[in-house]
Amino acid sequence: FTTVAEHDYFICDFVAQDDANCNPFTVHNYPGSWLDRASRVPQALYDRDPVFAHLNASPVPILWSQLDYAQAGALEVWEEAAAAGISAGVAVAVECARGFTLRLGLSRDSARKISATEAVDLRAHLSLFSACLKARVVDLFIPEIRKTLPHLTVRELDALRWTREGKTAWEMGKILGISNGTANFHLQNAQRKLASSDKHQAVLRALELRLIE
Repeated sequence: FTTVAEHDYFICDFVAQDDANCNPFTVHNYPGSWLDRASRVPQALYDRDPVFAHLNASPVPILWSQLDYAQAGALEVWEEAAAAGISAGVAVAVECARGFTLRLGLSRDSARKISATEAVDLRAHLSLFSACLKARVVDLFIPEIRKTLPHLTVRELDALRWTREGKTAWEMGKILGISNGTANFHLQNAQRKLASSDKHQAVLRALELRLIE
């Protein structure tokens, strides 16, 4: 965790997409000098910010520096941040639920180049920390997140629970006293409502959202 400890600042954003029913929030320890400078940077430059572009497109942590901003044509943003002591860092975006994203960033005032080994470790540590933080965020905001989700029937939830236990549709039907076709019908409905590509992904989504335990 050496490279993690070397970072001076952090920021944690919980943002809602597509008018989801949740109040976004930000927690950080950025210096006031950066906040003042940031407010004067033209929005057109922020629209080219390579860190935000990456976070919106990939769940893989990004290590960023001056070069990334220069290549994106947003060097002025980096220059303002560097003047306030923020010149390099790492960031990651984690989907908490449908329409909700947690963005976590660490930054530092250091030009020291991070080795390839340190970069791998830093990405791994940040991913692990963000996953733990995600669990706490979902615990705090799950009542609001639940309101945005489609309603699953008792039978659909039963189908997900028995799928989690490794039961086939035929076994599920015997347990619930329904036909194999009906068991599949409930499971497919649950998949559709949870926007999942298969039954296993549907189970994972249901567990994440505390719809089943």
